[in-house]
Amino acid sequence: MIVAGVDDGYFPPSYKEVRGSRTVLAAVSFHGHQPMRAVLEPVTVDGKDGTEVCVRALERLGDMDYVMLDSVIVAGFNIVDPWEVNEALGVPVIVFFRHPLNLERIWAALEKHFSDAKERYLVIKKAFTSSRPLPSPWGAKHVLPVGTDLVSAADVMRYYQVTSPIPLPIYAADAVASGVTRSGPLLRALNQPS
Repeated sequence: MIVAGVDDGYFPPSYKEVRGSRTVLAAVSFHGHQPMRAVLEPVTVDGKDGTEVCVRALERLGDMDYVMLDSVIVAGFNIVDPWEVNEALGVPVIVFFRHPLNLERIWAALEKHFSDAKERYLVIKKAFTSSRPLPSPWGAKHVLPVGTDLVSAADVMRYYQVTSPIPLPIYAADAVASGVTRSGPLLRALNQPS
């Protein structure tokens, strides 16, 4: 079984004030519990390219049996639509929510800052309200299966919850994305004026 995890990198809060600021989206593939490949793609902070960037990163990884996303919100309030990812790649997508989402607070923030707040909010709301809590040794975690059933998604999630509630492919994608962005040089290079 080959599973790819996707997560976003760090960016300083000041990036939300500068239109077009970027961080990275990392996609890391695993064969069983062994890492195979990792790719990085730039993604716009609070932008609208999350789904496109996610698909591009996953296509670069090659064949896979499942994709795991860490929520559907990346790079501030950029959105990855799991239904579009599933359709584009023909691969089941499992959305993992580390914590329950406060939809009221998310809507208030989106409405205050984005002209397309409703469009972004509908994807977030649909994803979270369609998710289901699954028990784990670390408490129930919400999971949304897209293109597969809940039982299969639960089996994949539990297989990859090796030492923490965060499934290994997502944990690795977070470590890669955060690791290359927190040091600073890559973020500076991505955000230099052209």
